[in-house]
Amino acid sequence: MKRVALGLLLAPCVTAQWSVTATAPANGTASATVAPNGAAATTAGANLAVGPVAPGVLLTNAATAGASTASSRVEWHDTVVSAASYANLSLELYSEAHVTAIVPSGSTSVTASTAMDTRIVATLQAPTPEAGRLSIARQGCSSLFGQASIEVDLGNDGTIDYTTSPFPYSCTNVSGWSYNEFLVHLPAGTTDIGLRLQNDLSLTSSASASETVSMRVLLRFRPDEPAIDGFDVSGATNLLSTYHAPYNDTVHLTHWRQSLTSPSVMVIGFQPTVLPLTGYPATLLVTPDFVSVNWAIQAPLPAMPPGFAFYAQCFELLGGTIYSSNSVQAIWP
Repeated sequence: MKRVALGLLLAPCVTAQWSVTATAPANGTASATVAPNGAAATTAGANLAVGPVAPGVLLTNAATAGASTASSRVEWHDTVVSAASYANLSLELYSEAHVTAIVPSGSTSVTASTAMDTRIVATLQAPTPEAGRLSIARQGCSSLFGQASIEVDLGNDGTIDYTTSPFPYSCTNVSGWSYNEFLVHLPAGTTDIGLRLQNDLSLTSSASASETVSMRVLLRFRPDEPAIDGFDVSGATNLLSTYHAPYNDTVHLTHWRQSLTSPSVMVIGFQPTVLPLTGYPATLLVTPDFVSVNWAIQAPLPAMPPGFAFYAQCFELLGGTIYSSNSVQAIWP
């Protein structure tokens, strides 16, 4: 888990408030083409200029030829919920591509395609220095004909902290979100840029079909709350997953075992370690300060001093062999 400084843009002589702003650091592009066999192609394009970008639609474009269409769009929205001692800053980025290819009479084929590449740099602004958890949730779908992906650079320092690859499931199976969390600090009086998001999307169809690719990413900052996420995967053959409820400190830890009936234990410790277990395909990644005979735990995280952390890992006994999971870390700002 990476600690990063997410910058604040504080205007002189103006009382700062909780806010989310965004700029485009590079030109964004979008293109769409519909090309019936034996006929001239219809094309459309759009560009996102460098500079500030207001919430709403960033890019949209569409091309049509007969009954065939190709279109794509990307948009972002902000949410600021603040009170005297509390704020919740959210940024949502949504992109979608859609093509409908209908082979016209007298033709043997038609190609409908669209592509988009956009980047935005978002700044989280707070009136005073703050620390807390930044959660990244994503949901989307793809098809055999296209893909969508996104990269998130916390601190805009050139290091990609979160990335997605093309989704392995179809658009008919998008019921859930995936989550990651980071502990972040918002220092006052700096001009460091906060978040850089790069969004890529493409879709092509060359037969009679209607296809859609979409990507939705939600980044939410909640001050004074601990963050929990994956920490070490050394020697892991099983998965210990985490879910941190968006609006409270309830945490779900679930051990995904190779057999639902095999014994499982959860080890909780205050220090990470890396100790291979001789003779087994398992590695101890947590100091064994506490052991619980559970494969799942659901509980709220208590208030703890800044910098406090604990680690958790699970083990499975199956067929006389011990298997281990990844470890997770919870850390308090």
